Amino acid sequence: MRFALAQYGAAAAAPPAPVSNYVLFGGGSSEFTLRTPGGLPSCPSNTWYFNDPATYDSISSCTSKSSTQISVNVFRCAQYSATATKGVVGCAKCYYAWNYAAGNPKQVQPWASAIEAKAARVSALEGYFVPQTIRDKGSMQSCFLTNDPSLASLCDSIDRSAIDPRGSQSWCVKQGVKTPFGYPLQDNDGCSKYAKYQGKIYCYKWG
Repeated sequence: MRFALAQYGAAAAAPPAPVSNYVLFGGGSSEFTLRTPGGLPSCPSNTWYFNDPATYDSISSCTSKSSTQISVNVFRCAQYSATATKGVVGCAKCYYAWNYAAGNPKQVQPWASAIEAKAARVSALEGYFVPQTIRDKGSMQSCFLTNDPSLASLCDSIDRSAIDPRGSQSWCVKQGVKTPFGYPLQDNDGCSKYAKYQGKIYCYKWG
């Protein structure tokens, strides 16, 4: 009898299965992650779509409750804010980087830190995240995607004037000091190395 009770107790303590959180893209395609960010607002469908402008670093809405909005999609944000600003829940902490799961190009694996990615024996990362604020969205907290792993050291955060697929005026913020980028900055612009030159930030290596 004791053995049976012990077995039941062990079974009851088993962790719940991870929830799949989906992001919809144009053309009806989607990708998902098994990782749920902290503070993610309730979304019965566990599926999110991009608002206009339809950029990865802008506002996403829940498909089953469009009034539930987050500042950036679930692949980028590790911890959402406790309160909403103008109806949008901002991102208090971005993930460090991401890659696709082995054998599944639809499953996104976000990593909280370089240490976590290394412990999981990730051989290559697809991109890295840097915190950013968007001025025309009420200084909304979001996450910028880059190919440059050192951008997060060059900039504590990025201050962008607007969400614009064509790029927007932006500043690199380091210890409270703002340095302008030398051109309109685009999310995920393909730059693999940024550097400071004559008082501005430029891309020195593409690809």
